[in-house]
Amino acid sequence: MNPAQKRAIQQNWTYLLEHITIEGTTLVDILYQKEILTDDHMELIRVQAVTKEKITKLLDILRRRGPNSFQGFLEALDESGQKFVADKLRTAFQPQDGQGGAMEM
Repeated sequence: MNPAQKRAIQQNWTYLLEHITIEGTTLVDILYQKEILTDDHMELIRVQAVTKEKITKLLDILRRRGPNSFQGFLEALDESGQKFVADKLRTAFQPQDGQGGAMEM
């Protein structure tokens, strides 16, 4: 994930904690299927007792994943019925000069 993508997540942290739904959705499973999350990541998320802790763990992991993690996260949000959250991040994503535009997502 590049710095502008990390910044988009950081600047929307509270919104993401309040609006992402993990329980009862396929979000984490889609991220696993896209190979953005590993078996170990899945377990780290699942062992969290409280939903906000699960979301925090997910966001922490995603910010440390490879260059495709942001786009994969947006797609997983779309596919899990959380397009409004993905759209909020797309709007917030402002790449730094010289790092391409939002069209590259």
